[in-house]
Amino acid sequence: MRDPQSTVEILYWLALPALLLLVALGLRRCAARRQSRQSRHRARDQAQRAAHDCLVQGVQGLLLQLQSIAEGIPRQDPARQALERLLDRADAMLLADHAASDAAREIGAPERPGR
Repeated sequence: MRDPQSTVEILYWLALPALLLLVALGLRRCAARRQSRQSRHRARDQAQRAAHDCLVQGVQGLLLQLQSIAEGIPRQDPARQALERLLDRADAMLLADHAASDAAREIGAPERPGR
């Protein structure tokens, strides 16, 4: 008959690998979840950048059309002067957006395509 101490030692040496296996599997699951979450974040960021780029390009197209309309109005007309002030404000907004995008890229945000 075995003494109780040897039985405990046998159980210890059987349980230790099982415990290590459970820890390894748990760590693997955590890593897989983290990778999946990071992948979703990258996809969402990419979709947001694409939507932002599309919006900026659309606004630039509208501004070009408005500029063309303004050029057809006599310079001294108050409507043209008001339209040119609005175009200047819109240009300033686009420059501010560009500067904010550059600043975000400098602090570690993912690179925006086409920039």
